[in-house]
Amino acid sequence: MVIWIVLDRHVVERIPERFRRVLLREIEPLVADEHVLAIGLAGSLARGDVWDGSDIDLDVIVQGEQPCIALLKFKEVEIDFVYFNESQCEWLPYDVVPIYDPHHVIEEVLESRNQKSLRLKMINNSMEQSRRDLVKAKTFLDGNRTYSCLSYVHLAAEEIASAFTLLMGEAPTTRRTISRLELAISKKEDRSFLEEYLTLYNMGDNLGRTNFFYNELKTAYEKIWNHLIEKGIGTVRISHESTFQSFFRNRIEPIYHHDKRDFIWFTFHEFPFILQYSFKLEDPLDGHAFHEVNLEKTLAFHWINSYRAILETIPFEKAPTIYQNAEHLLEELRNIQKRQLI
Repeated sequence: MVIWIVLDRHVVERIPERFRRVLLREIEPLVADEHVLAIGLAGSLARGDVWDGSDIDLDVIVQGEQPCIALLKFKEVEIDFVYFNESQCEWLPYDVVPIYDPHHVIEEVLESRNQKSLRLKMINNSMEQSRRDLVKAKTFLDGNRTYSCLSYVHLAAEEIASAFTLLMGEAPTTRRTISRLELAISKKEDRSFLEEYLTLYNMGDNLGRTNFFYNELKTAYEKIWNHLIEKGIGTVRISHESTFQSFFRNRIEPIYHHDKRDFIWFTFHEFPFILQYSFKLEDPLDGHAFHEVNLEKTLAFHWINSYRAILETIPFEKAPTIYQNAEHLLEELRNIQKRQLI
């Protein structure tokens, strides 16, 4: 295959055949495009952390000044294209590796980076965002708006998990968060952090409701699939050739089969993500966002109802304790960081 001549064989050859075949097919027209300056690979395939749900994360640098956009394709596997213009190279993911870089664009970016400083910046950003989310959660808790309180506790929890994982030298992920957190915690030899973290999701009880979570998420996604194809998710577009079946098979089901705790975590987080970036709604859970709009005729209404059903798997009387646990986890995270800096 001619394309091999211009690729970084060291990177490509270590990718399992199932993914490598698709990768080569998808990047061949990109390499032939004179406007494409470089292509990087990111995510689990770049790190050698391959699992059944791995997707192919391609970062494509192009000539011109077009805004950063992303395109998702769901075929045999998930392929995620993110297009950067020449002035956006600093936005490349921290784990990117070049696979096509004839002009040394990605190589120069990586050489200019201080990975330790970049990781510290990511940690600090996550900790600050979690603090902000918990401030909002407390406001909602005090206002007896329990749905919104729990939702913002979980947003904070996502950032806490990311920061902790980075502190322990591991790569954070949104589809294997609990198992990755467990791996990071194994380096600390104290499972109390993980055990407290799991209480934020009522994990002990909800492991017995995994089929409910699966069916609720699948049904909810089926209802909005055409909306996602038409409108996208923020700046992310889904290719029109992608089907709901290929999307769910490649993106969702591998999490379910990998670790049920990861799947429960993912379900709690997928609902607010779509609300914010596809429906452009924040804090609609307690009936304050729509006013005179007839929700029963909107897709958002069905999505919100499904999300409420998920949140209701946490007894609302536990909300104050869950909020306090999240605050304690953030404080413990600060202490861990201080000990590392000493």
